[in-house]
Amino acid sequence: MTETHHPFHVIEQRILLAISYAWLAYGVLFLFLEPIIGPIASALVLLPVFIGAWYGGMAYAMLSAMVSFSFNMYMYILAAVAPLAPIEHIGGNMIALVFAFAVGVFSETRKQLADEIIQRKEVEEQLQRLNDRLSFEVEQRSSDLQTTNQKLRQELGNRKSAQHEAKYREAILETVSGIAEIALKADSWVTIIPDALRDLGLATNVDRVYLSENSMGRHSQVLTNQIEEWHAPGVEDHSNDPNLSNFDFQAQGFGRWVDVLSQGGIINSDVAQMPKAERDFLTKQGVDSILLVPVLTGFEWWGSIGFDSVGKIRIWSKAEIQALNAAASILGASILREADYERTLLGWAKALELRDEETEGHTQRVTELTVRLAEKLDCSEQEIIHIRRGALMHDIGKMGVPDNILRKPGPLTEEEWKIMRRHPVYARDMLAPVLFLAPAITIPLSHHERWDGSGYPMGLHGRDIPFAARIFAVADVWDALSSDRPYRAAWEKGRVEEYIRKQRGKLFDPEIVDAFFDLMKIETQHA
Repeated sequence: MTETHHPFHVIEQRILLAISYAWLAYGVLFLFLEPIIGPIASALVLLPVFIGAWYGGMAYAMLSAMVSFSFNMYMYILAAVAPLAPIEHIGGNMIALVFAFAVGVFSETRKQLADEIIQRKEVEEQLQRLNDRLSFEVEQRSSDLQTTNQKLRQELGNRKSAQHEAKYREAILETVSGIAEIALKADSWVTIIPDALRDLGLATNVDRVYLSENSMGRHSQVLTNQIEEWHAPGVEDHSNDPNLSNFDFQAQGFGRWVDVLSQGGIINSDVAQMPKAERDFLTKQGVDSILLVPVLTGFEWWGSIGFDSVGKIRIWSKAEIQALNAAASILGASILREADYERTLLGWAKALELRDEETEGHTQRVTELTVRLAEKLDCSEQEIIHIRRGALMHDIGKMGVPDNILRKPGPLTEEEWKIMRRHPVYARDMLAPVLFLAPAITIPLSHHERWDGSGYPMGLHGRDIPFAARIFAVADVWDALSSDRPYRAAWEKGRVEEYIRKQRGKLFDPEIVDAFFDLMKIETQHA
């Protein structure tokens, strides 16, 4: 059956065909004008979809939607010829129209979403760049803060270290100052040594501090003896070490030390870095590092103060060494001062012996014997110092006795004896103004007092007589009777002992007499 076409339909097809070609031209232009036309152009593109859907049916509506969706120039060519398709029923066209409208709305929505996605990506990229920049700045600032913090910590540490060092130096200087103050007031350097070594050890936090005194050997070699030591708890005591007694520097391979110390230099070294002989000896002593500071009495190298570190290496600072050198100088000055005192006293004693020919050599002998007896009786070092000085000066008062009485060859008259018996008082008057000799006055003043009260110048009795004078009285009589005098020969030892024992409890303190002969027995056995 032949299909008939409505005349109006043919006219419409031609009109639509013309419109389609017009839209094809617009589609081509759209590709170039879309950035300018914008939203209006997008809306006009939907028009072929509606027209195609109305006249071309469902299939053409889908094709037209694809054309609008992709905005492709070649799809517009299809859209231009699509209206030639046969007309279907009105229901189908309506469905196609609705579907085409929905597709158009979806297309616009998709574009908006795409634009939003692009915008979001741009925003995200901006945010990422900002985040990266902020992260870099935070990291950079954190690094700067860390560097600043490290500098502040280092500065704080340096300040604390400097404060600690300052306090440490102050403690050492206070110790040295205290030693100087005590040395000026002390009767003898011997009495200050134990406390001085202890204070220096505690102030410097060292393990062992000791004082050594030099002497000359038989072949003029330098020997040294450790005479006093302080050591920290748990550190081995070397005070009785025989290896440190009469230590021969040259024989032991320590000749270098003599050259350095005698010129006022110091020995300051890690034992491991020392020459072999020095290293081997000190390693056996358990010493890891050592500091030796010379004690000089004037220009003479008297001895050394040593500082040992055990179990660790000690690095001494310049300030520490200067302070310890000052301590050694104070000790050296104290020793020199006392040596000057000693030489002065010996000079006085010698001058007296030259004046009184009867007593030549007596002063030195009786002094040494008195000191040994005092040690036997457990007198302290401080007491022995004054006993020694008093013994040296025991007859110094005779310098106030006229020569015609002191050197008279015959017996003295009663008046001459009164003058002679004043010599202890003369001694007191001579020595009292000399401060360092004031504690030693007891022997010059009281050595003629007797246990039974028959002595002079004050007639003291028993324990009222100073202990030092009671010690000296026994030693004085022993030496006087045991020695030759111009008017008589020396007594035999047995006769002297018999005499002194008979005077026990009369002229002499009984306990001291017993101690004296115990000493004589011991010394005879070891002679």
